[in-house]
Amino acid sequence: MAQSSGADLTKEQLLDHWAAALGGREKLQKLRAVHTQGTIETGGVKGTFERWSTWRGEFHMTIDLGGAIHQENIFDGKQGWAMDASGSVHDLSGGNLRSAISSAYEASESFFFAGRLAGEIVFIGRDAAQFAYVIRLEPAGGNPVTVFLDENTLLPKREETMGPLGNKRTLTIVDWLDSDGIKFPARTVQSSGDAKFDITTTVERVDTNPTLAANLFTRPAEAAAQFRFANGAHQTTVPVEVYGEHIFLPVRVNGEMGWFFLDSGAGSSVVTKEFAQKIQLASNGAMRAVGANGATSLAIAKNVVLGLPNLDFPLPSVTVLDSAAALPSLGREWNGLLGYDVFSRLVVRVDYQRKQVTFADPAFFDPQKPAASLPLSFLGNWPLVPVKIVLPSGSPIETKCFLDTGAGGLMLSNSFAAANALTSTNGAGSILGTAGETKRVGIVIAELQLGPYVLRDLNAGLAPGAKEGALASPDIGALAGGEILRRFVVTFDYPHHRVLLEPAPE
Repeated sequence: MAQSSGADLTKEQLLDHWAAALGGREKLQKLRAVHTQGTIETGGVKGTFERWSTWRGEFHMTIDLGGAIHQENIFDGKQGWAMDASGSVHDLSGGNLRSAISSAYEASESFFFAGRLAGEIVFIGRDAAQFAYVIRLEPAGGNPVTVFLDENTLLPKREETMGPLGNKRTLTIVDWLDSDGIKFPARTVQSSGDAKFDITTTVERVDTNPTLAANLFTRPAEAAAQFRFANGAHQTTVPVEVYGEHIFLPVRVNGEMGWFFLDSGAGSSVVTKEFAQKIQLASNGAMRAVGANGATSLAIAKNVVLGLPNLDFPLPSVTVLDSAAALPSLGREWNGLLGYDVFSRLVVRVDYQRKQVTFADPAFFDPQKPAASLPLSFLGNWPLVPVKIVLPSGSPIETKCFLDTGAGGLMLSNSFAAANALTSTNGAGSILGTAGETKRVGIVIAELQLGPYVLRDLNAGLAPGAKEGALASPDIGALAGGEILRRFVVTFDYPHHRVLLEPAPE
C-alpha cells in the first residue's frame, strides 16, 4: 500500500467527514435500528436476504438461496448463534464469533459514538494509489477491519478483514442509496480471492427505526428435518468397511444405493457429481466450501432423502462434488460422504476394530460402557475437543483439536507451528482433501493427550502452504484423523456437546 502521511486531516476530522457523508452525526445518532431486504447471488445461485441491526450491536441476518439453502446468523451484542442449511443451530465461537463482533461494531456505527461497542480506531494515512484515506477499526474481541474512504466522497469504497477461518476477505461497495437522508450501501461484492465464489448483495428496501420483534435477537429454534428409524427403534448398527483410515457405509440416495464415507470434517453431506448424474439427481450452482486444507466448488441438489439400514434421513439439500477434480479415489469406489447434517442430529458411535457404526436417537442414548467424556465445541460445523500436546523438549501445550474422520493422520496447524517455532524433522509428502493436494512435511511429537489417554511418539505433519481451512485457522492447534481415532471407539455426541472415548478392543 503506497501511502502518504495523511497529515492534511486528523483522525477526528476524517471521522467527522465520514459521518457527514453518510448523512450527519445527528441523523446517525437517532438511527436506533435498520431493516434491509434484497437479493444475493453467489456461484450462479440467486436468492434473497433480510437483515436487522441496532445501535446496541444486535443483528439478525437470514439468507435463502435457490430454495435449497436457508441460513441464519444472530448476535445479541455479546454472544451469537448460527443456523446452517441443515436447520441445526450452534453457538458462534472462535473466528465466527470474531467476525460477528466486527459486523456488529460496524452496523452499530460504534466508531462514531462512545458508549456503544468497545473498540479502537487507527488512522493509517492516505493511500495515493487508491485515492483513499485508510482507517483501521479494531473492535474489542473482533477482527480488525481496514476501511478505504474515497478521498472525494469520504464514503467507504472498500473494506478488508479476515474471514472466520483466517482467509482474507474483501468487500467492495459498488453503489449507495439514500433513505431518510442517510446513505446505505446499495450493492456490494464480497470476495475471498476467487471471482467465481464472489457474493454480490443488492439492497432493495431499507426501513429505518422499524418495530422489532421481542425474540429477534435470541437463539433460534432448531429446524432440522427429523430422522426416521424403522419399526419404532431408537438406534441402528451398520456394518461398514474400513479402508485405509476411512470408514465406508452403504447409503441410499432417494432409493439408489451407493458407498459413502463417514466425514466429521464435512460441513454437509455430499454426493459425487458422477453418482448424481447416474441416479439423475439434478443440481446447480457453484457454492464455496472450505475444508481442512482449503476451499473448493460445490453444487446444490434439493430435497434428498439419505437412507441407512433401518434409518431414513430427509435433507433440504446436499452438495454435489466433482470428485475427479477435488478428491482422490481413496483406493476404492465411493459415491459421497455423510457430514455435519447427519452428525448434528444423531449420536454416532464409530468402532473401527469391529467395523461397525451405530446411529442413535440422542433422546434415548445411554452409553453402554464407562467412557472418557471430552467437552465438544464447534468452529462453524467442525468438532473441536481440548487436547494437550507435548513436544520433544517442552511442557504440555493446551490447544483445540479438530476430530476429522475424513482425514488420515495427525496434522498440526500453521498457527500452532508458528507459535511454537516448529520446523520439519523428516520427509515431505502431501495430503489430499476437498481443495486438492497440499504439501505435507513431517514432525515428531512426544505426546498427544486426549482426556485420560496419552499417545506417545507420534508422527505428525505440517502444511505450511495451507492458506485457509482448518490448518490455517488460528483457532485450531491440531487435526486428528483416522490414524489417531481408530485407536478408540469414538462416540460423537453433538446434541450433548461431548465426545466419548473408549480404548479400542484388542
